[in-house]
Amino acid sequence: AEKAFRTVLKMEEDHAPALNGLGLVFQKTPRALQWAVKYFKRAPVVDPAYTEAYYNLARAHHGMRGTKELDAYLALVKANPKHLDGWFQLGRIYKDGIETHFRDPEKAERAYRTQLETNPGHLGARQQLGEVLRILGKTDEAVTMLETVVDPPSAYQRKALLELATAHQISREHDR
Repeated sequence: AEKAFRTVLKMEEDHAPALNGLGLVFQKTPRALQWAVKYFKRAPVVDPAYTEAYYNLARAHHGMRGTKELDAYLALVKANPKHLDGWFQLGRIYKDGIETHFRDPEKAERAYRTQLETNPGHLGARQQLGEVLRILGKTDEAVTMLETVVDPPSAYQRKALLELATAHQISREHDR
């Protein structure tokens, strides 16, 4: 794959999909994330509409455990406000933080709500929003949101059930 992407770049130096492709190649290579970041950063410079490189850049920063991940996701949703996962990732960062930075439940709530406007079927956003609402003391709304996740079998069902049980416990609805 690396050879094919380099061949494309020899023919067209500023080909965003090939730059992104090289980034993906290096992202899979041990100890080469800094090269992946280099290519992911260059792709949207040559083609600002090629937003997938922003997403991959953010994922690379996530793998490097750096705080630049937030900036990459912010650039992604600025370039493509309707990205199918960008707002969810921002919500995750604002909910959990990166190291000790960026934790902000109110921003997490807004990001998850925007994600659900963009992609209403995103069960992860529903589950995480329910958790954030519980943290913010909006227990009734958290219960309503979490109930939409517990019925369909999914990867989020178990965590939603645990959050739902916690919300019912807070509301002293022990029978539920």
